[in-house]
Amino acid sequence: MSECRVLSGKDCIITCKFGMRTHPVTGAYKLHNGVDVVGEGYSLAYITAHTEGIVEFAGYNSALGYHVNIRLENGDMMQYCHMQGGLQVKIGDFVEQKQILGIMGSTGLSTGAHLHFGIQSGGVWVDPSPYLHADYLEDTMTYEKFCEFMAQYEAERNAKPVSDWAKEAWASMVSDGVFDGSRPQAPLTRQEAALVLGRQKGAADGV
Repeated sequence: MSECRVLSGKDCIITCKFGMRTHPVTGAYKLHNGVDVVGEGYSLAYITAHTEGIVEFAGYNSALGYHVNIRLENGDMMQYCHMQGGLQVKIGDFVEQKQILGIMGSTGLSTGAHLHFGIQSGGVWVDPSPYLHADYLEDTMTYEKFCEFMAQYEAERNAKPVSDWAKEAWASMVSDGVFDGSRPQAPLTRQEAALVLGRQKGAADGV
């Protein structure tokens, strides 16, 4: 496994997944809006920025402890919680990918040293686990790029070239906000988009 994007020099182990759970401190049943990770071997680690952006908050509260919120260029936000005191960034700083934000800790409502890492897209919390070892931001998708990729994709499947179906699919995905950042899920890669659209077409054709 490659190095974890939010821990400096270590792979990460997920100790609590994204989703509904009973909070270990408060006992409330609610959404766990991120993933809890520790360093390989359950060791402490420097917390590093997954993706570059502007520090929107760097400080303390009773629930999240010492934490940092970073606003990305596409408007999404990444949150890093429960760090030790002595954060290494401040509000307004521009941080680069892999820049150290602080040291893993157990501040706030926490039962042990770990990092709670969250991603908020379009005002909705999304599962960060697919991005622990992968990029988050994608390059801009255009209709021309979409058609080029779909032509290649359909050629590889020995199917007919891009047709009116691709135009209709593109219009539908634009309308749904898939590519403009307004859709309340993590962004799709071109490969993912082609796979999903291919399956939709196959279903429509009864395949």
